[in-house]
Amino acid sequence: MLVLSLPPALAGPEAAPASAVEALPASPAKLFASLAKDTRPQWRTYFRATVPHATGDRCKAALSLGAICADCYLAAEARDAQQVLNLLTDMTALEMALSISRQAGGTRLKFIELAEAGDWNGVRAEIAGLMTLHEQSFAAQRDDLLAELERTGCWLRAWHTGARYSSRQSKPPAQPCIWSAALLDDIRTRTAKATEGHDAPALKTLTAALDALHQTWSGNLDAAARLAATLKTLDPLMADLIGDAPARQSSP
Repeated sequence: MLVLSLPPALAGPEAAPASAVEALPASPAKLFASLAKDTRPQWRTYFRATVPHATGDRCKAALSLGAICADCYLAAEARDAQQVLNLLTDMTALEMALSISRQAGGTRLKFIELAEAGDWNGVRAEIAGLMTLHEQSFAAQRDDLLAELERTGCWLRAWHTGARYSSRQSKPPAQPCIWSAALLDDIRTRTAKATEGHDAPALKTLTAALDALHQTWSGNLDAAARLAATLKTLDPLMADLIGDAPARQSSP
């Protein structure tokens, strides 16, 4: 399930409180809003031109499904109703590949109505609700691994978008692109537990990348160096796992 907690304001990884759960944002919406605080970013420049459907690999399909959920949060930040509708079409293809389309199909009309009405808080709530529905559908199929991979894919796509955005600023934003070391450790620990005993190539790639990110974020790098190392890990990972293309150079 995506919703973790409602955190206090957080300046960076060094500001994480002793109770790490308080450092976990409820959704990528919180990350995007915090990164762009007091600015008007052109979030549309971070949309993906195409969203490949990794139908031949269920692990990649689940990761891609999560990435599309992060894309929906991004579309809500951009207030782009058409992009929400485009993403729902892409999402449907992946739901069908993962045999959960029947359970999730009933939410489409409400999504469309909220987006067309400009109710972006409602859209964000629907994304979280849809991920919960996906989780329940996977549980019914005894595919808890896929539910966890969807959650992981959502955060990876959000982090990658945040890292790209941050790299285009004159200096890194006060809020780091991964939010906190506590959030990274939560994702890494849960993913490691879910993938234990599985040897699919995509999972090995994912585990290695999360370990590399952990090493980056647990070190004593300054903000700029940490951001550069994060992008160095996420760029090839996202290209491999969700078919994401390298970032296009454009205005922030």
